[in-house]
Amino acid sequence: MKSPLTIFAVCAAVFFSQPATSAEPASAVQDIASKDDEHSAALKASRAGEILPYDKVRRIAEKQLKAKVIGERLRRTNNGWVYEFRARTKKGRIIHAIYSAKNGKLIARR
Repeated sequence: MKSPLTIFAVCAAVFFSQPATSAEPASAVQDIASKDDEHSAALKASRAGEILPYDKVRRIAEKQLKAKVIGERLRRTNNGWVYEFRARTKKGRIIHAIYSAKNGKLIARR
């Protein structure tokens, strides 16, 4: 009969000889990397003055839509950076609006 120490050593050798695998699939890792790249690009654009600050565009949106912004997203499109807003009117209606991050102008509303 083998000693417990020998069994432990064999088990440890087998365990550590297995190739390390990521708990997340490769596509999830790529998504995280692309989100980091997107964040870095947005930060760079903001510091360079290519896009307006979120607070300024949010104030413009709330004034034009006569609603309170309840959700937002900064996104890069083929036409440049845009802020996507969801806003709630006083009557509870939800409005979706897209504003140019470059100049704060309303692009689309539904």
